[in-house]
Amino acid sequence: MIEAAPDQAVAAVAPVDWKRNLTAIAVSQFATKFGFAFATPFVPLFLSRELGIRNGRELAFWAGLVAGATGLGVATASPVWGAVADRYGRKRMLVRAMIGGGVILAATAFVRTPPQLVGVRFFLGAMAGTTAAATALVAAETPRGRVGWALGTVSSTQALGQAFGPLAGGLLSAVFGLRQVLVAGGLLIIAPVLMLARAVRETPRPELRSRRSIRQVLHDTEPAVRIAVGVLVVAQGLTYFGYWSAVQLAAVRLVELNPRGAAVETGFAFTALGLATGAAALGYSFVATRIGFRAVGIGAAVVMAVMIGGIGRAPAALLVIAAVGGMGLAYGALAPALSSMVGLEAPSAIKATVFGLSASVSALGMASGPIITGGVAALVDVPAALLVSAGATFLSAVMLAGWAREPR
Repeated sequence: MIEAAPDQAVAAVAPVDWKRNLTAIAVSQFATKFGFAFATPFVPLFLSRELGIRNGRELAFWAGLVAGATGLGVATASPVWGAVADRYGRKRMLVRAMIGGGVILAATAFVRTPPQLVGVRFFLGAMAGTTAAATALVAAETPRGRVGWALGTVSSTQALGQAFGPLAGGLLSAVFGLRQVLVAGGLLIIAPVLMLARAVRETPRPELRSRRSIRQVLHDTEPAVRIAVGVLVVAQGLTYFGYWSAVQLAAVRLVELNPRGAAVETGFAFTALGLATGAAALGYSFVATRIGFRAVGIGAAVVMAVMIGGIGRAPAALLVIAAVGGMGLAYGALAPALSSMVGLEAPSAIKATVFGLSASVSALGMASGPIITGGVAALVDVPAALLVSAGATFLSAVMLAGWAREPR
């Protein structure tokens, strides 16, 4: 059973300082994404240099399989963690995700074969899920009128971590090696846990007698709301399909264009990705308040599809980096716009459960995208695979234009 949130259950409780919560969560998410980005973008290089995968098409296949395993782990575990968060607290789930993600990322340094890497990355996806946990906590504890801005702030700090992590990881891997960078990334994720545990407060869970099941809450929800949430969740899945497959293929594309300089170029590409994503995530809410979340989502999805296609057609590394940056600019507006729409539409009593479902569907996109496009790259080539990624992203724009509504 899942707890409801009746007004009388929380009226006697001192109000939560949502700004303090937001600051602590944003800082922890910067560190978490910095730690993940410190190592994750270099999976193709790890496969090539440490695990002996030299052939370009074979490298694309294994890189896609590794990324897909991570997404499959997230998809498997996210609904469970979301339901647990609604019952026992979202803060606890965020702390758990950071500790689990950090430990398993560090353990990646000790794998010796590609299948071992696939297995470890599956467990990383199952135990992590920091983004869904942080998003649900911020959405639940922030005043409704500030949800869009708050989620944009979290997305921007995540993007900044993703921006500087690859650059630092690329430079340090050239000095210390990729395995050492993986261990350091895991430690960086765990580092802010104590600060988060002390600084963040959550509205207490109501008593057992106040709980309603998920089915009861959905039954009491307007059909239009259920449809709106469903459309948004599917659009998120398509977005993740396009984004994460393009991320892996961009790294493979750089290895193809310049094998010797791929480490530094990958670092610069993902720094451009993160900076552009952060800038867009920070500013998207100002645009969304004027033209609407739906319009922002449609426009960003179209631009993102064009940029992904451009990665495959770019003849030089510099142009690949520019296209990756353009993709980040679009994704930085699209991802928080979709999250804000889900947060505003989802019933409050099962908000974390809805975000867990959203994370699961997104993770299915994250899993299937790299696997499918990796297979296309192995059978045809990387540019053809990137066209598949672009098509999925464009389909997200079509869904938003045809069936989504502006949150009320």
